[in-house]
Amino acid sequence: MCFTSKTVTRLLQDPPAKGIHRGNYTTRNGQTNQCSVKPESEWFLHEIKPLVSNELWEECNRIIDESLCKQKRPAKKPVHIFSGVVHCECGQRMYVPSNSPKYICRGCRNKIVIADLDAIFCEEIKGYSLSPDAIAKHLKSANETASEKERLLVVQQEELQRVKK
Repeated sequence: MCFTSKTVTRLLQDPPAKGIHRGNYTTRNGQTNQCSVKPESEWFLHEIKPLVSNELWEECNRIIDESLCKQKRPAKKPVHIFSGVVHCECGQRMYVPSNSPKYICRGCRNKIVIADLDAIFCEEIKGYSLSPDAIAKHLKSANETASEKERLLVVQQEELQRVKK
């Protein structure tokens, strides 16, 4: 018999190992056959012979809880370059559902054909790489924004000094 790591974790976290048997704590949906936990007020708890000490059981569960908090499933890598990066006019991010030729906003259901967005991006890149005027305009705008942020920083620092006094 082979146990998966999930089965071992479930067995280690189950209270019979520390001497407490739970009864009447789950129920099954008749149509879907899915199991769900009942409210604790409906459970029956019975003491049984423990397999391990309560301290050992608590220590194991503390370690399991810590390791489960640290383990995050890696996110599925997007197949399309702009998935989750492109924003709809409503402000939500756009994604490409499987077997779809379009980026779709989950909020308002706006759609952009993948090939169109890729073409627009390529044209913009060409425009920046081939046009010194566009590059100069972008740099000027960035410099103005940086100058404004620096001015705001000075104002905030002066305000901080005034509040400290």
